[in-house]
Amino acid sequence: MPSFANPDHGPRINFAISAHGYGHLTQAIAVARALLQSNPDIRLRFQCALPRMVIANRLGNDDFVHDQAACDIGLIQPDPLSCDIRQTAEAYQQLHQDFAQKVRTQGQDLAHWGADILIADIPYLSVAAAADAGIASIAIASLSWDSVLASYFDLNDQAPRRWYADMRSAYAETSLALLPEPALPGDCFTHTRPIPPLAISGRRLPSLRNLLGIADHDQRPLILCSLGGISAGNLPLLQMQQDQRFHWLVNAEQLVPAANLHSLATLGDQRYQDILASVDGLVSKPGYGTAVEAVVNQLPFVYTSRGHFPDESVIMDWLQRNGRCQHISQQAWQAGQFGDHLQQLIEQSAKPTITANGAEVAANIIRDYL
Repeated sequence: MPSFANPDHGPRINFAISAHGYGHLTQAIAVARALLQSNPDIRLRFQCALPRMVIANRLGNDDFVHDQAACDIGLIQPDPLSCDIRQTAEAYQQLHQDFAQKVRTQGQDLAHWGADILIADIPYLSVAAAADAGIASIAIASLSWDSVLASYFDLNDQAPRRWYADMRSAYAETSLALLPEPALPGDCFTHTRPIPPLAISGRRLPSLRNLLGIADHDQRPLILCSLGGISAGNLPLLQMQQDQRFHWLVNAEQLVPAANLHSLATLGDQRYQDILASVDGLVSKPGYGTAVEAVVNQLPFVYTSRGHFPDESVIMDWLQRNGRCQHISQQAWQAGQFGDHLQQLIEQSAKPTITANGAEVAANIIRDYL
């Protein structure tokens, strides 16, 4: 195991996080919070292209180093439900040019910062860099990018086949991969260990409806419509406004508020997890974080699929077992046909609560490497 680079500080933990939406960040932050709870002397660096403010809001403090350089590609998406294959291919082609040199450069950076361990969710370049620098690495892997690449590209083509080989070789160098339920099997990793679901718990905000200007006597359910960290510009706002059975809290740009249509932006500094814990239902896509948070908060959940994402079937099967949920087609989703499904789910009894203590389990495992 690595020794501390400097006896004057606690362990230095470098988090390398895919900035493909907010899901990877949420998983990593849950683990970081659990680590800090038991050892506040830990020093953190987040390598993630998301804004510092987004990281600090979820972490609950601003005491960390932030490197906003992108760690990987993921998929380039013009909206949350589709992928730009051409731009994604161009980005991968650029990343994999002189890939070995990029690995060495990032490994030198990790060593220079004095990282005692790398936690990756789930950039493969960072894992390879840690191995090159002789630094232990732990992956948090509900999915891995090699499985995503194989779902969107033809591996018989030379370039994708080379990218795929680089990914698999890098992931194989991970010291350990933690697979938070529900997760893909992680067959690209040499050593794996399943852990319970990862989630950041929220607290109910009694004043949420008042903050949105909803009168006390108005008891219509408040439904959050959010597609995560990738901006959505074509939500069916007119159809939602016309469905007067609900209040809609919408994460969308250029929203004109109406009597039953409210903008998430008006809630200012309220934590997203607290908002999720305070609404009565959810309309979204079945990404890992959204799915787990819907189940943890026992929210009626209407969702549509994203396309070829390989973990989607695993997540949807898990949702059916543990939550009140309904899958609808993209066509129905884009037409705003949520209301009847939401009403039916609201009338169903909630399923038993799940134990989502994966962050604490992961933190205990990581401590053994420090």
